Amino acid sequence: MSAILLAVAPIFALIALGWGLRRWLWPTPEFWASIEVLTYYVFFPALLLITLSQARITWQVVPFLAVLVGVSLLVAAFLTLIRPLLRIDGPAYTSVFQGSLRFNTYVGLAAASALFGSEAVALLALAIAVMIFPVNILSIGVLARHASGTPPGLVGTLGEIVKNPLIISSVVGLFWGALSLPLPPVIGPVLDILARAALPLGLVAVGAGLNLGTVAARGMAVAVATLLKLVVSPLLALAAGHAIGLEPLALAIAVLYASLPPAPTSYILARRLGGDTELMAALITAHTLLAAITVPLFLALVR
Repeated sequence: MSAILLAVAPIFALIALGWGLRRWLWPTPEFWASIEVLTYYVFFPALLLITLSQARITWQVVPFLAVLVGVSLLVAAFLTLIRPLLRIDGPAYTSVFQGSLRFNTYVGLAAASALFGSEAVALLALAIAVMIFPVNILSIGVLARHASGTPPGLVGTLGEIVKNPLIISSVVGLFWGALSLPLPPVIGPVLDILARAALPLGLVAVGAGLNLGTVAARGMAVAVATLLKLVVSPLLALAAGHAIGLEPLALAIAVLYASLPPAPTSYILARRLGGDTELMAALITAHTLLAAITVPLFLALVR
C-alpha cells in the first residue's frame, strides 16, 4: 500500500499545484482555458496516437474490454432505474450520470505509468480509445433527454463523437499500430515531444479547475455519484475481472479505469448541452480529491 501511495502521490501533488497556481498566481480563467484547449486538442491526442501506434493488440484484450463496458452499462442501467428516487431535476440528473461514468484520462495514464510502466499505459490507452465511444454516446444521450439545453439529435450526437480529437487520434493510432510500421521520421519525434507535455499539463489543469466551494452545497447528489464512481464501479470491475480470470496487469488496469474521477470535459459538455454545471463542478472536485484515497486503496486490493 505504501509503495502505491508513493507512486501516485506526485500525480495528486501536480493537481494540488494547479489549484495553488490558479488561486494565487494566475487566476485569469482565459489562461487556464487556453491550457485546457491545447492539452485536449494537441498534447493528449499526440500521447494517444504514439502510444497506440506502438501497442501490439491481440484478442486477449477482449475480456478486459468486456469488463469495462459491462461495468459502465450496469452503472448506467442502475441510474436509470433509480432516477425517480433521486428527487433531482433533469439537468442535475445528467451531471450525476456523467459523474458516475466518465473518466479522467490524465490521472489514469499518469497512475498507470507510475505504477506499472509502458505496457500498462498501452493497455489503458486502448481502454480509453474503446470506452470513449459508449461513454460519450450514453452521456450525450442522457443530456439530450434530460438537460435543459437544445438536444443535438442523432446527427448532432454522432458529430460530437466523430469530431472528438481523442477518438480521431485513437483511430489513427490503432490503424498505424495494425500496420506494424514505425512512425515516419520527424513526425514520430515531434509527436513524442508533444506527448511528454500531456500528463503534467493535463494534471495541473485538472487542479486549476477544482472548485471547493461547490461541494458542500450539493451534498446528496455528490454522495450518490461518489459512491457509484469511486466505490461501486471499482468493486464491480474487481469482481468481474476475478470471475473471468483476467491476468494481474489487466485486472489492475480495469480496476484503475473504473476508479478514475470524471474528466473536466464533463463540465464542458454539461455547459454546452444544458446540464447542471455547478453540480458537475462539485462532482469533479469531490471525486478528484477523494480519488487520492480510493485509487491506491483499490489498487492495493488487486495486488
